[in-house]
Amino acid sequence: MWEIFALSAALAWSIVTVLDKVLLERHIPSGNVYLILHGFVGMIPVLGMALLGRPFEFADLSMLGLALLAGVLESIFMLLYYKALQITDASIVAIFLQGVPVITTFISFFFFHENFFLTTYLGIAMIVLGTILVILIGSPGQHRIEWKAMVLILPALFAISVSYSLQSYTLRFINVDTFFGTARVGQLLVGLVLLSLPIIRKEWVGIVSQLRPTIWLITIAIGLLNIFGTYLLNQAYALGPLALVTTLSSIQPILILVLISLANSIRPHLVPDEGSQKFFWRRSAATLLVIVGILVSST
Repeated sequence: MWEIFALSAALAWSIVTVLDKVLLERHIPSGNVYLILHGFVGMIPVLGMALLGRPFEFADLSMLGLALLAGVLESIFMLLYYKALQITDASIVAIFLQGVPVITTFISFFFFHENFFLTTYLGIAMIVLGTILVILIGSPGQHRIEWKAMVLILPALFAISVSYSLQSYTLRFINVDTFFGTARVGQLLVGLVLLSLPIIRKEWVGIVSQLRPTIWLITIAIGLLNIFGTYLLNQAYALGPLALVTTLSSIQPILILVLISLANSIRPHLVPDEGSQKFFWRRSAATLLVIVGILVSST
């Protein structure tokens, strides 16, 4: 069952990534504002779960603290991810994010004492090689931009890897609903802190006041779909091993390449990500190398 949850999470997040790219490029040109919006949207399912009487556990305060921290780290990841998404293709960013299993594997070894075999080194080498190939594919003028995006993604990878590890650990002691709700509160707190800063509050007012109702609805739908993907991944981590769940959910870049190509084939320039179509097969090959590397490193 955890396999279904992990694959469904990958599909949900692939759709979210494509829509994120469109909104950040054309309607909400600020990662800060976009993050704050999603912080508020994240409380909708939590309130819904509370009204439906879902079982929340509040006995273990230390585990709730770790779940809150996981939500904060996820927000840091999302902020850096949005900023990277604003400067390069969605498929490139998604491939960069596949460095998560590398860091997760090391965290699993050092903190959770999971086995660490020689094949892990081979898998890590394949992931690094595939990522470098992705950067080298395309026009020379784009290489500097893609390296800049990589610089943004590196701390994001560390933040989300620690968040995933905290998920895996805390779900041994509290149920999925409790973790999910507490992590969403952590994300909301990050958004409120950002909103308290005068420069970001001014940016928020300027952008939000100009949003059309349809963009509001799309943003809410994206936020809910993203949260649904997170909930599915929480379920996968609760039922399956950390390394294998992370590996199976790593097919996201391939799904993004397919979705972008389909969308732009149906309606040209619908998604501002021309490189995914122009270099589809070469990026797919490099992405496949990364995915195989993730699989090898997890065995």
